[in-house]
Amino acid sequence: MNFSEREGHKKAKHNPLESMDTSLKNAIWTVIFTYINNNYISWGATGYGDSVFRDKKAGNLWTDFFDQKISQLPRVGNYLNEIEKLYAKLEWYGVYDLMDFFLEQNEHFDHKEFNKVLTKHNAAYRVIDSIVQPISDKEVIAAMESAQNNSLSKEIKEHLHKAQTLYSSKQKPDFNSSCLESIKAIEGTCRVVLNNSKILGDNIKELKHLKYNQHIVGSLEKLNAFRNDVVAHATKHGGYSATKEDAIFIHTISCGFINYLKSTG
Repeated sequence: MNFSEREGHKKAKHNPLESMDTSLKNAIWTVIFTYINNNYISWGATGYGDSVFRDKKAGNLWTDFFDQKISQLPRVGNYLNEIEKLYAKLEWYGVYDLMDFFLEQNEHFDHKEFNKVLTKHNAAYRVIDSIVQPISDKEVIAAMESAQNNSLSKEIKEHLHKAQTLYSSKQKPDFNSSCLESIKAIEGTCRVVLNNSKILGDNIKELKHLKYNQHIVGSLEKLNAFRNDVVAHATKHGGYSATKEDAIFIHTISCGFINYLKSTG
């Protein structure tokens, strides 16, 4: 969130699950345009009067998805321009609907082309099993928001914010550091709940002697091991480098632990 958003001069962006910025919408159109241009149309020598549609897919897109009259199907040379005009009017959810339709209609289309764009633009969705699906959901977002509200110190909130900023950055995402920041937020929560300044590993031992469920504490122990054995050593030769999916997963778990410790502490 930039200065104008923080200070209330500019509205913050919508929930990533319920929005799409112009750059992402344009990038998705590029993928669709390219495929239609290469696969729906047989371009003739002039590219206009002697060009033809290869099959019924162009008409199906026009009528079945965009609900236009078949009698008004554009001539081949104008087809892409008219489809682009209709595309421009789609809301964010309509674009994802179109992606679903496109995947269903074109069995030979490589869905990885969509995922490349979605990943590049840090979209909240991916194509999984030929269906556009959220990589997060409302429950996960609610857990993240609760963790911010349940943060017991300014430091914990800063770690959570930094973690989200690092994995969602379009220019320079840092997934390893994002994981570290998420786990530091748990470490800070433990210090507040247990009223000490110990590192996470030592406080996990403290939790084992208290009322906390030992299986849950055990999972926290594994999370700390992930930090110590994987993320913190990622810069070593041959070391594991966290992915965006790792960072989101670790952040979600960390938010869950913060809510748990706050409610049981």
